[in-house]
Amino acid sequence: MTARIVDFSRDPKWREIFFGEPTVKQLEEFRSYIVGEARDVYSETLCRLYHATSADYPIEREGLLPTSTKRRHSLQSQSGYVYLAAYPNHAKQFAEMWCAGKPIALYAVDLPFRMLSADSDQLRNKRMWGGIPCGTTLWESFFIGSGARHKGAIQPYAIKRCSLEAPHSLLLPSDENLEAEDLLSVDMAPA
Repeated sequence: MTARIVDFSRDPKWREIFFGEPTVKQLEEFRSYIVGEARDVYSETLCRLYHATSADYPIEREGLLPTSTKRRHSLQSQSGYVYLAAYPNHAKQFAEMWCAGKPIALYAVDLPFRMLSADSDQLRNKRMWGGIPCGTTLWESFFIGSGARHKGAIQPYAIKRCSLEAPHSLLLPSDENLEAEDLLSVDMAPA
């Protein structure tokens, strides 16, 4: 399947939402877009999010495994989910906190919107500690919490390793670098 990829950290259409002061109209357009994509079971649009973790883990071979009692870096994280960030540097910062002193690796993860859910942990933190009134929807998770989560493991074919220094450069198996803006579509079928 060939799919269009939306990367909120790079897409100029949503730049004002994430890096500026969006208007009510822009927020409503963003909310409508996310709700529509999340409900459209036939949509081939993928959402590019990021995950960073210890470089010691065989992510490219085994995929991303969900949080469990043995694989938990935050007491708030619920078991059964893989947590993903909208921005590469956000993912990198989480990994640097939890993998202190260890080498880390950064991954781009491309999934259909319908496979994502709100990161209720981040939204709860924003309400409790930030005093930000928000609900528990996917669009609020992106806009306010800067990420989302996926229930269950994420298969290797949906994951691409990124450069830590240039997060939008995917590290391809042939060691060639490909800039994200040059990537108009991606083949998501397993090899």
